[in-house]
Amino acid sequence: MKNWNNLQVGDVIVGKSGDEAKVLEVLTNVFLMSCWNDFDVVGYWLTFAQAQRIGCTIKGSEDEEVKQAIATLEKHGKIKDGKIIKD
Repeated sequence: MKNWNNLQVGDVIVGKSGDEAKVLEVLTNVFLMSCWNDFDVVGYWLTFAQAQRIGCTIKGSEDEEVKQAIATLEKHGKIKDGKIIKD
């Protein structure tokens, strides 16, 4: 399972809004990512802590899967304001 401890070049970062960026380089505490939704253009360097603080996740990570599941439940009216709606 993907996480910030095993981030690799080529991984995809997902922003809070669902935009995606590609990891272009990884150093000890920072990574270089592409621009959002344009994998061929250099974006910026972020620390792992910064990325997490602004709500980024790694595509294929457990955090990302949980976000997608919650979004699906919200879309189908099963969760509202973080609370489960019982039928």
